[in-house]
Amino acid sequence: ADRGRCDAPEHGADAAGVTPKERWEAEHWFDAHVSVFAIVMPGRDDRLHGMVSRLSELNIAFNVSPGIDVTSAGSYHALRESGAVPSHFDLAEAQRISRTKMPWWGGIRGTIGCATAHRLAMATAIDNAERTKKPLVLNFEDDAVLAHDFKVKLYRLVRNEIPCDWEVLSLRTRCPHGRCVGDHLLQVSPIRDLPDNTCRHGSNMGTLGMMYQADALPRIRALLKHHQWYSWAPLCLDIDVALTYIADKVPYYAVPNSLEPGFIWDDDTASARCAVNRLGDANF
Repeated sequence: ADRGRCDAPEHGADAAGVTPKERWEAEHWFDAHVSVFAIVMPGRDDRLHGMVSRLSELNIAFNVSPGIDVTSAGSYHALRESGAVPSHFDLAEAQRISRTKMPWWGGIRGTIGCATAHRLAMATAIDNAERTKKPLVLNFEDDAVLAHDFKVKLYRLVRNEIPCDWEVLSLRTRCPHGRCVGDHLLQVSPIRDLPDNTCRHGSNMGTLGMMYQADALPRIRALLKHHQWYSWAPLCLDIDVALTYIADKVPYYAVPNSLEPGFIWDDDTASARCAVNRLGDANF
């Protein structure tokens, strides 16, 4: 990204010059247009209570989309049977390559759980959009912390800054790579020099808060079904990697994590995905 424009830390400061009228407009716009989901791991009441507390402070109503626990016996088989894991995905091949190419992961069951959780959250959001007719979907992971002026910042970003063609927006991305299009935003692109069999992993990482155009979600989900679940490239299972990989097919924009405090950040708790990966894949 063009250092000094979209990734300048000061561009993430609290929204300035907010009038009561604009604050009301932002509240009204958000409530009328945005459906919110939080992906919460089962059994993690602490995470759920944290999300309830943080979002209620901002007057944000949300639905829970369950995270996927793949540590129990038969859990992967159930995901295959339900279609949450696409039928073309070869688990044994993905595990073999993971052990050879990425031994530091320990295993891939946590990554598969995260991938299926986002896939199911998208399906739930698609069904919800058909009922509510709200045009935007916002999915949070359960360790997301929102800025106190989140609604105003998002309102300004969508109204004034993000290009009209957008379909995916990440509200905090690490190692941003792409073209700056505003003071808070870049258009994501993969690093073309990186190998294809890694889905060009290495940039635009994190899915803490993801916003989608609801009418584009079916197409995005279908693209991910094809490109995220490559048995020969298990790095693609990470949804942030897969979304960057298909950024030439989907207009994808992101807020760099260098903005302080920015729109959202994580609560600094340990990653459930990494913890489950470290258990290894024995008996999986």
